[in-house]
Amino acid sequence: MSAGQVKELFGLLETGSSEQSLSRLDQNIDNEEGGQGAEELRQLFSLLSSRDNVELDFSLARGLNYYTGTIIETFLQQSSVTSSVCAGGRYDKMIGDFIGAGAGYPACGVSFGLDRIYDALLEKRKISAKTMVQVFVIPIQSLDKCLAIAGRLRENGINTDVDVMEFALMLGPRETEEGKVKLRNMKTGKEEVLTIEQAIARIKDEL
Repeated sequence: MSAGQVKELFGLLETGSSEQSLSRLDQNIDNEEGGQGAEELRQLFSLLSSRDNVELDFSLARGLNYYTGTIIETFLQQSSVTSSVCAGGRYDKMIGDFIGAGAGYPACGVSFGLDRIYDALLEKRKISAKTMVQVFVIPIQSLDKCLAIAGRLRENGINTDVDVMEFALMLGPRETEEGKVKLRNMKTGKEEVLTIEQAIARIKDEL
């Protein structure tokens, strides 16, 4: 690589706001794969727009032989533990490689650094006994707003989880009497009362 190319590459790695970083990508990447990656990052940051503790860092690198999408590293605030305590990302080919199917299975995951977490707990001198989810937020055509609400709840010490499944199956007294279930499409909000066999077929058709 020429000195000019190296300088241009390192220019892309400069820190700044997420919008500034993504704008640099738009100006310097002209291939389809790069454009798709930039668009995925824009979508991610649009969902995180209410958060002020997320930074886009193009110098981050993890397991490049199997990650296929966004990667993350998590750091503690106001702690002497400066290494990441949690990291991971998106890998759509790993499962297929392990089972020899050759097909893609969308997946993502994270790993935790137990020794670093232990050091942080020692520093704080306390371990919270409450680890169970206290609020379960269910989005119906409102994932971005629900993520923002979940963030507010977590900031106030309320253990919160957000449902990102495509379907919800409900069973009440009326459905039990009729031998049916109520199936809701969480993307569209549409509900149907079906037999369990019909519900299975509907879910398999739309997934």
